[in-house]
Amino acid sequence: MSKKINLQLNLIKNIRKKTGAGVLECKSALEKFSGNVDLATSYIKENKKNKLAERYDKKTQSGSIGLGISEDKTFGVLIKIKCETEFLAKSYDFLKFQKKIVEIIIRKKISDIDSIKKYSMNEISEIMSRSKENVEIEGIITLTGKRIYGYSHRNKIGALVYMENSNDLFGRQIAMQIVANRTKYIDKSEISQKTLEKKRKMEINHSKNSKKNIFSNKIFQNDIDYNLENLVLMEQTFIFNTTKKVKELVKENNSKIVKFITIRV
Repeated sequence: MSKKINLQLNLIKNIRKKTGAGVLECKSALEKFSGNVDLATSYIKENKKNKLAERYDKKTQSGSIGLGISEDKTFGVLIKIKCETEFLAKSYDFLKFQKKIVEIIIRKKISDIDSIKKYSMNEISEIMSRSKENVEIEGIITLTGKRIYGYSHRNKIGALVYMENSNDLFGRQIAMQIVANRTKYIDKSEISQKTLEKKRKMEINHSKNSKKNIFSNKIFQNDIDYNLENLVLMEQTFIFNTTKKVKELVKENNSKIVKFITIRV
């Protein structure tokens, strides 16, 4: 290999290290500026910035949920990262990027979206450049407590639950229970009278729109109560033992569900 070619390769390698651009792009920029590494590097970076700016306007219709729990199980995070296509959302590259963001959040105990956007700015720019898609962090919620458990279903919906006096298996099962249902409350005491009335009105309107045949007020009221109970964790049938309700299993395990959070794409 001639000295000239060897020198050119080293210059391209140097530009790639500074910009993360491909070999052909670095070679083209180097030729454009007659071998001037600084000018070639600046040109690629500026070009990269302009392309990213164009992508920020594109709609992010797909995405993935990232879940992480600290080693001591006292801090958990759920993060929603959006992108343009399902293909990217399921890709190894995207999930690896998501995992890295979750690790940053866990390590630094970040709980607000602006901070994580600041810490992950470079990672987001890199994956946008590689995928040619708009990528954005849309939401982040965290949970702290003595013992946090979690579950994510196909990276589309995730739940974290803070439980007292629970083992890892039962804690994870409760998180799965939350994900499997439209769970909104731990017990009935959390549902205010105002919320009950609002949900009843929604049920009535839905019934009118669907032309549902209501045989009696009592049957209709039972139907509303049943739908409301499905939103209450303690009143749900336990998915791992359908002969019992969640509240029975919690009592048998002498456990307590303190709080839970969920997020979905």
